[in-house]
Parts: sequence; structure tokens; C-alpha cells
Amino acid sequence: MEFTFTKDELYHLIRGVETDKARMWDKTTDRRLTKLLNKLKGQSMKATIQFETGQVSYGKGKGLWTLTKEFTDHKHMDNFIAYICKSKNYLLDEVWYESYPFNEGDTYYTIEETMNYGEYKLLIDNQENPERYVVVESCWDDVSEELFDENPNRYMTWSRKKANEYAEKLNEGTIKIY
Repeated sequence: MEFTFTKDELYHLIRGVETDKARMWDKTTDRRLTKLLNKLKGQSMKATIQFETGQVSYGKGKGLWTLTKEFTDHKHMDNFIAYICKSKNYLLDEVWYESYPFNEGDTYYTIEETMNYGEYKLLIDNQENPERYVVVESCWDDVSEELFDENPNRYMTWSRKKANEYAEKLNEGTIKIY
């Protein structure tokens, strides 16, 4: 069975309005077309991800596995990274985006440094317990794109929980930002 859609029908499909033709799709067709619809919506993103394998690569430094993959959105990429880390016991090394990681209007979270190391050390010496890193909630817009262009390696996630966990590890000193 072949489906052809008018411009208006595609518009309604993208907007999520159910039509008779849309109801007739089977699951296989739906999976294949989901990617196309996400591209039409502008939600598709391409990223290059590098993992540390933990295996010594003789003469080449640490063992790395790098791949480039297209994801439907940032959540899809995060789930893929979590799957690889869990199933292969690899560590995430770096992520490079070939497009912006979020769409306009998306809520995302970053980690901001509230003080430099000197100020932090002074507070610690005075028996205080400061939080050097805090989670900041933002909405993706033109300014976010400019900030991303300045520093594409900055930590960003769609999940407040993951951002809080990352900030906690930074504050405990179990991971460091260089």
C-alpha cells in the first residue's frame, strides 16, 4: 500500500493531527517515517560521540571509539550514550554537535560556576560549605545558539535530574572540568 500526502495533510501530520491516512499506517511504516517527520519538524540532530574504551591502544594513547550518528533529539542521544556506557562499560569522552542540540523553545539545563577556585578555597578554609557549581535552567533561543557557538563542549542536558547529579559530582570533586 502506498501513501501520498498533500501539503496540508503533511502539515497536519507534523502537527500531530490524526487523519484517515495516518490511521492506516502500520508500525513498520511509522518507524521509517518517524525519522522523516522529525527532520521535517527540525528536531533531527547529528553528533559525533567519542567513548573511552578502557583498552590500551599501543602507540596511540588511550583506547577511543568514535562514531557519528543521527538522533531524533537530545533525549535520544542521551539514551544511546547511557546504553553504550552500561552495555560496553565505556566512558563518555566527548560529544561534538553538527547542529544545535536543542530546538527553539526547548528547556535545557547547564552547570554554571558560581565562584573561582580562590574564592572557593577561602570559604572552605573558613569552615563553610559552599556550592561552587549550580544548575541553571534555560530556554533555547538565539542567545543560547551564540553561547553554544562560543563553547560547544559546555555541559547541557534536557534532564534536571542528570544536571543535578553532574553538579553534585563537581561539588564533591569526584569529576573535574578542565
